Amino acid sequence: MTEQLTSVRKDTTMGRRAARTEHESSPFTRVEKKAYGYQPNQVDEFIARARSAYDGNEFMAANDVRDVSFAAVKGGYAPHQVDKVLDRLEDAFRRAERDEFIESHGLEAWNSYLDDSIRELMGRLQRPAGQRFRRPKKSKAISYRVEDVDAVCETLFAHFTDRDTVTAQQLRATTFRAAKGKKGYEEAEVDAFVQAGIELLINLS
Repeated sequence: MTEQLTSVRKDTTMGRRAARTEHESSPFTRVEKKAYGYQPNQVDEFIARARSAYDGNEFMAANDVRDVSFAAVKGGYAPHQVDKVLDRLEDAFRRAERDEFIESHGLEAWNSYLDDSIRELMGRLQRPAGQRFRRPKKSKAISYRVEDVDAVCETLFAHFTDRDTVTAQQLRATTFRAAKGKKGYEEAEVDAFVQAGIELLINLS
């Protein structure tokens, strides 16, 4: 995924919580006053809601954590610090969802789900280099460099053929250089595939 600062982390709804007072400490540092970071009150509200949900006080899914978005404001929270906390929360929710699935449906059903997920990913990974994903239809569309994406695919292929070469966190931190149009792979399809890989690695851990 291309590295760039945008007004959102990803996408979804915000929780509600009273804003912190000036006297309350925050686990996050703020960026310089002229730099952009995540809107503090939105971050505080969502983190509080997520932790409450993890304690069983309300419902939240792992995908809600993955997709959350925050406005970009000057002097806001440092994005890399917030993202690390959100990544840990997402992993915790996914493991909790795994445990709930096994409790409800049994270990055999879970293993069958994992096998299906691995087969689906391997079907893409086994395609020839340069042919693993769609190319954008528009010539000026921003895409991902084919060689960068294929390199990650080779690493994932090695992992799932018993070499254990990558973790969910490493895959999550992956970035791809930008290309234009059909010189690269379509961003949305690659992003969806990478996210599926991350979720599978978490479920296998």
